[in-house]
Amino acid sequence: MNFKILLLRFFTVVFVLFFQTLYSQENDAFEDLINEGMVLLNSKEIDASIPKFEDAIKINSSRVEGYYGLGVSYFNKCRQGDTLYCKEALVILERASNIDRDYKKLLYFSASTKILNKDLKGALSDLDDVIKQYPEDGYYLYNRAFLKYKMKKNDSACIDLNKSCQLGEKKSCEMLENVCE
Repeated sequence: MNFKILLLRFFTVVFVLFFQTLYSQENDAFEDLINEGMVLLNSKEIDASIPKFEDAIKINSSRVEGYYGLGVSYFNKCRQGDTLYCKEALVILERASNIDRDYKKLLYFSASTKILNKDLKGALSDLDDVIKQYPEDGYYLYNRAFLKYKMKKNDSACIDLNKSCQLGEKKSCEMLENVCE
C-alpha cells in the first residue's frame, strides 16, 4: 500500500512540474510576442505588429494585452485611411474591454475609434469613463471638450476646457480663449 501511495505522489509531482513548465513556456512566448508587437507598433510598423498580437491571442485568449495591441494596431490602420480596419478595431477593443476595462489607455483608444466610426455618443461615454480613471489628466479633458464642442455641447465643453487649462494643457487654454466667453 505504501508503494502505491508513493508512486501516486511521484506521478502527481511529475504531472504538476510538467504543466508548470508548459505554462511557463507558453507565458514566455506570449510575453515575447506582446513585447515584439509593441516595439513594432511604437516604431510605426503597424502591418508587422498585427501578426504578433494575433499569435499572442492564439496562445492566450484570456489576457487583455493581445487584444489591446491588436485593437490599437487596427485603430492606427483605420486612422491612416484603411477603412476595412475601422469596425474591426471596435470589435477587438470591445473584447479587450470585456477582459479588463481599466487596462492602460484602452478606453481612450476605444473612444478614438468610435469617433472615426462616427459614434460620438459612444465615444463620449468612453471618455467619461477615462476621466473617471484619470480626473487630473488635462489631455483627456481636452479631448472630451473637443468632442463636446463638435457635438454642440459648448457650455459643457467650456467647463472641461477650463479645468484642462488649469491642469496645464496648452491646447485647452487656446481653445478656451477662442470658443468660450
